[in-house]
Amino acid sequence: MNLLENLQLQARYSQWVNQRLYDTCATLNDDDRKQDRGVFFRSIHGTWNHLLLGDCVWLARLQGQPVPY
Repeated sequence: MNLLENLQLQARYSQWVNQRLYDTCATLNDDDRKQDRGVFFRSIHGTWNHLLLGDCVWLARLQGQPVPY
């Protein structure tokens, strides 16, 4: 598997996982999503923020753009 195929595979997997997470989280109300759960990013909302930032950073890198911090 070459680099491009590997990146495409990872992107498809990320899309699949994210959709499953979106569908599950759509059943939560805002308070439940933002509740401190005692985990590293505190809440499901905080974890989603981390995942989104990671996706934005990798997309910028792959596009040769400045990394958004």
